[in-house]
Amino acid sequence: MNTVFTRNILTTVTFASAICLLALYAGSTSADEHQKFGVGVSTNGNSIYFPMRLDGLMVEPMYYYYNNEYRDSEMNGFYEQDKTVVWGVGILALNPVSDDSKLEVYWGIRFGYLSGYIDRTNALDSRQDDESGVIYEPTLGVQYFFAPRFSVSADAAFRFQRGTVDVNENGNSYSYDHNYSTTYGKVIVRGYFN
Repeated sequence: MNTVFTRNILTTVTFASAICLLALYAGSTSADEHQKFGVGVSTNGNSIYFPMRLDGLMVEPMYYYYNNEYRDSEMNGFYEQDKTVVWGVGILALNPVSDDSKLEVYWGIRFGYLSGYIDRTNALDSRQDDESGVIYEPTLGVQYFFAPRFSVSADAAFRFQRGTVDVNENGNSYSYDHNYSTTYGKVIVRGYFN
């Protein structure tokens, strides 16, 4: 199946679901029984979240870090380092689904600043890419409180990324605009405290 076609289907389903849920739960609000501040981590281990629950709203600063190094001495001394850092915040509306407030739907937007660096070197070539840009992510999620202070959630998001890449390739420098979009999902485990 075509990747672009599949991505378009997933995007359409995500946004259609968000609109349906928004229509169903827009009017429902209840007292927030859960703790107001917390910390969370995505199951891939690269993102840390700091949720702050307000009345019917969650503001969630986040930090993402990725660093991967690879060396292969048999491939002409090939070396690659890929490093990415993202600082961001999410603003998400909260709506309880169940009467006991254990299950809630949230939707909103996450946005942030991305800084990335890729270094590829071997005996013949050398290239370094410095990337910076902004990220916008319309997000839809479901959060389940399995204990009063702990929850697990699943997010579906559509990421828009806009930025520039500065390249130094074998001593020659140039820049280009980099625009990127994708859909993805993640699981976040959160712990709350006062």
